[in-house]
Amino acid sequence: MLLSLLVPLTCIWADDSWVEIGSAKARVSENTLMIFPRTEDAYSKLRFHIVHGDIILHQAHIYLNKGDVFNVNLQKTIKGKKNGDDGQDYSRAIPLTVSQQSPIKKIKVFYKFKKQQVASRPVTIELLGVPAN
Repeated sequence: MLLSLLVPLTCIWADDSWVEIGSAKARVSENTLMIFPRTEDAYSKLRFHIVHGDIILHQAHIYLNKGDVFNVNLQKTIKGKKNGDDGQDYSRAIPLTVSQQSPIKKIKVFYKFKKQQVASRPVTIELLGVPAN
């Protein structure tokens, strides 16, 4: 019984190997974007990262190659890495069930800029994942 309680805790403590799945540039004039994965790998967890700006992520619709679609509510402001800033801010990790661990066809992200900003560099939303074993 004690072993069954320790197994989930060790999974939480384990350092996951996050890889970039794909990215897309966000525009102030829009509120959705599509990210198309660069590979046809399956993932056990997903999360988002922002580069060069602050964005409020509302939700994501994840379309799998096998035809399934699932929605994830995020409701998180993510602050992008600025010049000279060592901090990284990510969305929460989104664990995928075994049935969702299928290659991803595309991800539709609903977002809003925290404030109307004119960025010197394009704001990018990156999708990261932990490959499924």
